[in-house]
Amino acid sequence: MDAIIWVSNMALSLLEDSMPKQSKPFVVATEGMTIDGRAITRQQIEQMAKNYNPELYTGVCNLEHYLSLMPDSTFSSQGRVVSLSTETKNLFGADRLQLLAVVEVDEGVAALQDKWKKAFSSIEMVPNFLGSGQAYLTGLAFTDSPASIGTERIKFSSNAQGAECYSSAQQISVDFGAATPPANDPPGAEKTMMAALSEMLARVFGAGQQPSQQPQQPQQPQQHEFATIEQVKKLFGASAEQSAHLAGQVEKLTATVAATSASLAELTQKLSTQPSGAGIPPATGGQQYQQTDC
Repeated sequence: MDAIIWVSNMALSLLEDSMPKQSKPFVVATEGMTIDGRAITRQQIEQMAKNYNPELYTGVCNLEHYLSLMPDSTFSSQGRVVSLSTETKNLFGADRLQLLAVVEVDEGVAALQDKWKKAFSSIEMVPNFLGSGQAYLTGLAFTDSPASIGTERIKFSSNAQGAECYSSAQQISVDFGAATPPANDPPGAEKTMMAALSEMLARVFGAGQQPSQQPQQPQQPQQHEFATIEQVKKLFGASAEQSAHLAGQVEKLTATVAATSASLAELTQKLSTQPSGAGIPPATGGQQYQQTDC
């Protein structure tokens, strides 16, 4: 049973890591002057909170007001603005209206926030949205240097047991009521719970959509393998015949060389036994010519 509970906790941990994280409302802007000399009016904050509708135009979260065209870039979209609201807080000696946002971001933003990197927010506002004369929030940047005062870090919600976890793609309800079967449950209760856990994992990771793997049939001997063996036998047989023929040719050539060597030795012997003084008489060229010694 402990192993089953451990697997359940691991599955939920993987589920939470793979899902976008939704925040609690946190302050992203405050009415009044910004630190760089601009101004955000109370009216603009009220209009942004009232007019914001993701179905009309979704505010995209980014880093430092830069949105890359490449989806795998560090500066690609970091999430989306879910909703906006307002509250009043006394800051710098005056009651000021603040704009609060609920965002849905990936785990990378949460990791940065934990390290106090890009921990604050800076709104992207269109003062005259679609020619309506109304302000509208079109984006939200995570930054280290916000222009508005009173901005806060993202506050993430911690899901309690029995709560429903939501993402933009699916809604999964996790019921922990049957995590530990009562003592009087039948012996098959653990198997039933394991089946439910398997079903939940299949829904999370899409395992139910994968076709079941068919057992592999034992492979039959390939005919071309036997053909190859026969070819090898023929090749070796032909090589043996060629080797025998070549050996016969070499034997004949050896006999010819031996006979030639014997003839050459005999000729050398004859030439070496002739008298050294014997010579050929000089030719006179006929009766009418005299020999000339030059």
